[in-house]
Amino acid sequence: MDSRFVPLNALIAFCSRYETAWPRPFFDAGYRLEALEFPAPSGDSRVVIDAVAWSPADSRFVLGEAKSGANADEAQAKRYATIQTNTLVQMLSVTLTQTATIGSQVLYVVLAEHTDRVLLGLSRAGVSYPVLAIADGSVTRVGGEIEHAALAERFSSPLEVPGPPPGIITIDAESSDEDFDRVVRPSLIALLASQGPAMSVPALAESAIQHLSLYPDGYRNRLVRLVDAAARRAVAAAPDTFAYSGPSGVSSSAIIRVVESPEDLDPRGRTQRYQALTARFTAPARRRPSPVGPGQLSLFDDTSFENELADLDLVEENETEEVNDGPQ
Repeated sequence: MDSRFVPLNALIAFCSRYETAWPRPFFDAGYRLEALEFPAPSGDSRVVIDAVAWSPADSRFVLGEAKSGANADEAQAKRYATIQTNTLVQMLSVTLTQTATIGSQVLYVVLAEHTDRVLLGLSRAGVSYPVLAIADGSVTRVGGEIEHAALAERFSSPLEVPGPPPGIITIDAESSDEDFDRVVRPSLIALLASQGPAMSVPALAESAIQHLSLYPDGYRNRLVRLVDAAARRAVAAAPDTFAYSGPSGVSSSAIIRVVESPEDLDPRGRTQRYQALTARFTAPARRRPSPVGPGQLSLFDDTSFENELADLDLVEENETEEVNDGPQ
């Protein structure tokens, strides 16, 4: 996983309802992940909030700035201080109780090695936000205090973590074509394995990108367009397996159709077809290292592209043995 995604993935994992070895202090304090890359009005400008967490029971927002670099943008830090909480309520359409007193707090999540530089930048901006410093084995709160007591309690001392956060978000709108190929092609393989006849590009994007629905429309549409381009590349690489149909009067979205699936063949032919597809999808000029580093957790049950294909091969080889051996 690219280090620039580590702080964001840490914050998302903190809010996750899924139980893993990675701690969930925000979820345990009543927060849920509400939005990603959210553009919020700020004075006469705006600020894009990396992740918005919301506590329905306490009517509180946490506005998370995930910072992988060493420098805090002072102008951005000042803009965060002028975000109106009532505006967030309206824009995000969250439900309030009648007696709720709405609150919000800005929180920075940074790589531990950049903590001092980020704190210096915040000080120069004249703000004092709490900062969560992500190290290999712990997360430590420094800087300002966390105002919400239930959340503050969970960071009253360094929070132990088992390693890097799960690789939930591994691409964004600035990622390369190869990065999009890496996340899109396993979803196409899954379509074949499930014997589905077709998948729309928006559905493919939902499958390939975790939490796609939490992005605002404009940013989400950018990601879908990049997934569309990756789907076209996959079809070009395997035209005997997939076909691409653009939007039409029948469908407002582009469709990826299965021309001929390896699942339609006998077990040995199925194995060979998947192996050939793997070779096309991982041509030498396009191979990249695995995005999951040593010791990195997986928050969901999805496997890597290579592991998924290996599992298919293993199942098919077992089926072949059963066919060849016949009943005893």
